[in-house]
Amino acid sequence: MPLNEIVSVNGRFLRSVRIDQDDRNEALEGFVFSSSVREILKNFSHQQFESGQGAFTWTGPYGSGKSSLALALSALLSGSKQERATAASKADPEFAKELWKLLPPKRDGWKCVSVVGRSMEPFQLIGDGIKDAGLAARQRKFDTPEKVIEYLQYLAADDREHSGGLVLFLDEMGKLLEHAASSTGDAYFFQLLGEAASRSGGRLIVVGILHQSFQEYASRLARDIKDEWGKIQGRFIDIPVNVSGDEQIELVSKAIIASEQPDSARRNAEAATELLADVRRGASVVSKELLTSAWPLNPLVTLVLGPASRRSYGQNQRSIFSFLGSSELFGFQDYLEKASKEDPKGYGLADFWDYLDFNLQAAIAVSLDSHHFANARDAIARWEAKDGGEIGVQLLKSLAILELTQKQTGVGATLGALSLAINQTSAAVEGLLSELEAASIVVFRKFRGTYSLFDGSDFDIEVALDEALRERLDFDLSSISNALSSPNIVAKRHYRETGALRWCELKVLLESQVENYVTSFTPTNGCFGAFIISLDNATSSIVEDFGEYGGGGDFAVVRSEKSKNLVALAREHSALKDI
Repeated sequence: MPLNEIVSVNGRFLRSVRIDQDDRNEALEGFVFSSSVREILKNFSHQQFESGQGAFTWTGPYGSGKSSLALALSALLSGSKQERATAASKADPEFAKELWKLLPPKRDGWKCVSVVGRSMEPFQLIGDGIKDAGLAARQRKFDTPEKVIEYLQYLAADDREHSGGLVLFLDEMGKLLEHAASSTGDAYFFQLLGEAASRSGGRLIVVGILHQSFQEYASRLARDIKDEWGKIQGRFIDIPVNVSGDEQIELVSKAIIASEQPDSARRNAEAATELLADVRRGASVVSKELLTSAWPLNPLVTLVLGPASRRSYGQNQRSIFSFLGSSELFGFQDYLEKASKEDPKGYGLADFWDYLDFNLQAAIAVSLDSHHFANARDAIARWEAKDGGEIGVQLLKSLAILELTQKQTGVGATLGALSLAINQTSAAVEGLLSELEAASIVVFRKFRGTYSLFDGSDFDIEVALDEALRERLDFDLSSISNALSSPNIVAKRHYRETGALRWCELKVLLESQVENYVTSFTPTNGCFGAFIISLDNATSSIVEDFGEYGGGGDFAVVRSEKSKNLVALAREHSALKDI
């Protein structure tokens, strides 16, 4: 039985949202009221209630759910009492009650006008939106900004007893700002709109939805016009809209619907939460239930989907739902069609690597991750050239994804994570990693406790270093001297008292070299002596006066307690330079 007969993706997640066309009564089907969504709406409603502020912008990256949030808010505030109650039951009834206290919909609810920006005059677009919402006759003319503002004020003030007021949503507001910047450069209409909202006594709310700050759209305009735009922006309160990584996991788990799950789904979820508990150490850990609900995704795929969608070639939630819902090769739908119910592995990190590498290769090639992907492809090709086997290829692909997202998830390519990723025992994975290390394809990073792709060639630098150290007897200590923060020590009191700038050198020498250096030293106009760190195996610090040597130079010598280690490191450094 193919998996697509028992697993599906919620239809709500299969397409992007368009606020002027989608049915707001269906907007909350599958919508996840995460903690950040509650915080955004709570911040928005409190500011409107307490200060009477009516003009807002919601700013967030592409695909972060701003349009879905606007539709959800519209569903909770507009329509009949029964329609609002139905919307609340699909969202969060308790939160809906709090929202209605701050933004009371009364009997008939708030009137809502939703428009999507494009390259045209904003007042004309809003006028068309008012007609589309059935709030004005088709023959009515909105041919000036003033007429639109006046009619919005009329709609907001109308029927105070039974209606909450008017909410105007401007999705893709950036398109309207770009039009203003490229034509007249005048954004005065938005100033009128913001002032009308803030003077409406809480009856008119304007929400502009943006991908970047208001002023960024005026970046190419003259300074004085940019300053004007800055003043206009000040009339809007900006609320950032984004979803945290853990909340994106909740979105994924709610999007996938499975009529039944194997026992391995919970076992793998438990293993993943143990990995997270180890790396997060007391911080919030994703629940086993969320990771289990995301089956047949491997729990590690569920963890990395959010961070991967935030890379430069992704668009946040939009990329996640595109992966889940589209029929792209190596995507989730493609997997559901080809895999059987009995497949114990699930959709793994190796499958996700194939999806990214095949479908987003062009975008990845011009991103900051291009080197990482190229290095991973090279590692895979080298392993395949050795006839290393398919399990090794899966391991390398999984390792590449874990290494890419470790900073965001906290889960690196440890033995436990790799075992979970490819559904193999720790012993089998450990043996495979040993083979990959021997082939110089992966390396173990002791300070992190993780494995990484070897970012280099087949040249074994450790063997070459051992040979060089055996062959060389003498070595150069100048590199240690040069690495010191200050190679010279200035006689500051002498400079303050006489005005003459003089200094001594700071040198690192072997004890056998000190006498020769001192006796051959010749003072210059500025350099009068040296402070010498003498390296040998002594453990006591002894300062000696070498003033009787040389042509009147001044010297101080100190023996370092860390001589043995410094000498060994200096020998290695000198040998590495030769290699």
